[in-house]
Amino acid sequence: LVRAGEAAKANYANDTAIDYLERAAPLLDTPERWRVWREVGEVRAVLGDWPGAETTFREALELAEAHERPSAIAWTQTSLADLSRKRGDLDDASRWAESARERFEELGDREGLGRALQLTGTIAAMHGDFATARVQLEASLEIRRELGDDAGAGALLSNLGVMAEYEADYERSRALHEEGLALVRAAGDRPAEVRALDRLAVLASVAGDAATAPRARLPARPNR
Repeated sequence: LVRAGEAAKANYANDTAIDYLERAAPLLDTPERWRVWREVGEVRAVLGDWPGAETTFREALELAEAHERPSAIAWTQTSLADLSRKRGDLDDASRWAESARERFEELGDREGLGRALQLTGTIAAMHGDFATARVQLEASLEIRRELGDDAGAGALLSNLGVMAEYEADYERSRALHEEGLALVRAAGDRPAEVRALDRLAVLASVAGDAATAPRARLPARPNR
């Protein structure tokens, strides 16, 4: 059931994925059950079912806390932070993200710390505190590069590019977006590639640079 649910999720059949994963969860032991519940929450968030996602994340958090699994607690807190950020509840988002960051630091979990720093940086940017946001996003970027996570590094370069755009530093914004595009393209992350190309198109419009716009077109791909 878990494999079927994950396959459905990979194919964007999100309702089917939720059905399989929810049926599988009660049959699993604690670590796997926690992971599946968190995954169900992520799928609900993608579908825009934010109340359902929050309920599921909180159930996953309760499970992790009951079995004293600090890594699972921290990762679930990142999910709650991101959900709160999307809902515009920045106070809750900050609280969850900071708690996760502290736990990951205690655990020496570099991957988790990189994710938490990305969240705290993004939340700081949403508050308009670009100086703090840049420090945290660049720290997260350093970790992603250290781990060889091209897709994650590409997403962070895009975040930094958006901030440079807000500050009207269009040349730096373009350079960051193009570097990020190259990384996500190399990683084969097609959705991230589309988002990066869209950001370049927006930047070309904002900057009034017609010469940049052709770069924002998707490259031709052979039919399969």
